[in-house]
Amino acid sequence: MKPLTPMIKQYLQIKSQYPDSILFFRMGDFYEMFFEDARVGSRELDIALTSRNKGQKDSVPLCGIPYFTAETYISKLLQKGYKVALCDQVEDPRLAKGIVKREVVRVFTPGLVTDSIQLGTGENNYLMGFCAEGEVFGLAFLDISTGELKACQISGFEPFLSESLRNEPKEILSLKRFQEHPCFEGFKKNFENGLITYLDEPKFDAIPSFNEMERKAILHKAPFAAQAVAMVLHYAEENQKKPLSHIRPISFYQVQDFMVIDEVTKRNLELTQSLFEQVKRGSLFWVLDETMTLMGSRTLKQWLNYPLMDVKEIECRLEGVSELKEKKIERKELRESLRGIQDIERLTSRIFLGHANARDLIGLRNSLKTLPVLKSNLQPFTAFTIREFTSEIENFDDLFQLLESSIVDNPPLTIREGEIIKPNYDKGLDGLREIGREGKGWILQLEAEERKKTGISSLKVRYNQVFGYYIEVTKSNLHLVPNHYMRKQTLVNAERFITPELKEFETKVLGAEEAI
Repeated sequence: MKPLTPMIKQYLQIKSQYPDSILFFRMGDFYEMFFEDARVGSRELDIALTSRNKGQKDSVPLCGIPYFTAETYISKLLQKGYKVALCDQVEDPRLAKGIVKREVVRVFTPGLVTDSIQLGTGENNYLMGFCAEGEVFGLAFLDISTGELKACQISGFEPFLSESLRNEPKEILSLKRFQEHPCFEGFKKNFENGLITYLDEPKFDAIPSFNEMERKAILHKAPFAAQAVAMVLHYAEENQKKPLSHIRPISFYQVQDFMVIDEVTKRNLELTQSLFEQVKRGSLFWVLDETMTLMGSRTLKQWLNYPLMDVKEIECRLEGVSELKEKKIERKELRESLRGIQDIERLTSRIFLGHANARDLIGLRNSLKTLPVLKSNLQPFTAFTIREFTSEIENFDDLFQLLESSIVDNPPLTIREGEIIKPNYDKGLDGLREIGREGKGWILQLEAEERKKTGISSLKVRYNQVFGYYIEVTKSNLHLVPNHYMRKQTLVNAERFITPELKEFETKVLGAEEAI
């Protein structure tokens, strides 16, 4: 057997750190998968399986995808319950001494989805963590796409199971020792299609994202819930490779504060899914969901899953509903202003995590533009709960002005396409763009001048990514080439040259493109 190449050694070393994930290994313009990952990727993504050293005993199975299509393929794998570790080149290949340095920059898991293409529109995407000791269970639910974090502590396996199912987690974290718990088999049976990750016993000496006072309060109040909170936050930060600065303050709740609806009853009542097709259409949620925003749709679903028990809270909510029902004209205007608001929770989460594109920022801009109108349309309502919401709405004028003045109305999907920043926003950028625009005219002018000077009517001035700018002369005209032309490349029927003047222009233009 031949010794492993340095690249395969690097791959295996990185893969050993992420044994439960499919490793997308960046090689030039492709993400490659090797060995068992390649077999799984080929089968699940319906792409061709090939190999390195094909036909030899030491051949290595591989398959690959273009890097710019990665999001689509990752989404497919997540829907099937797989994790994906994205391994990128973290240094310029031109500057690398030996093999290019690579490292995992993000791990995608079903419970840590933030990209809109992978998310259910009107529902939460919860990562659930839990701890158990005897009959006491601590649960935490994190929706990284909205910044929501909630936790509770429950006694008894059936209430614990009911609360777990009620939140429909997309991924579950458990300690390995729970596999020895008497309730383990019963729990696993209910989540056989879900992704359960078993963690080693962690050392939770602190809960990230909380100050010392908050940590002590939670630990004292509900130690198992606190441990579950720590589990989901540590897991999320580790896989996102950055702090979760957008997570909102924890909501610690008591299950007994809400009407308990066990899973069988919820299913038979068709609260959020139809009984047989198990889809939204045909359910009570489908009938009631006339909300104008995705945030409203998620809130309505949570209200259905957690019916109120406190009489004062019920009356307060009914007061708001009653006023909205009676004031038909005001309600219509309010709904119209809500129409222009996109999913701000998820937009801002993607921005905090560094996953946003320019279209997300335009979505945020358009939503902020609507807020003053929304607030104005809420003024006629006097119900306490509506007044409370109204008082919390800010205009964010400075942020709106920044987005309005800087980003074009219809930006491209990715940064690499450029043309995102508006003209006249940045003088330096305008100057660099002007160099590029002038360059096209300069090239045509140079070509005309050189043809006139040399008498070569077929002379061309061109550019390609490998050789840069050059002057091309057919071999039949080589005797007319001036002495100051410097040979750059020889072709079958032509020679390519560079001149000091063209070289200076190339440095200027390429430098401007890089600066842009």
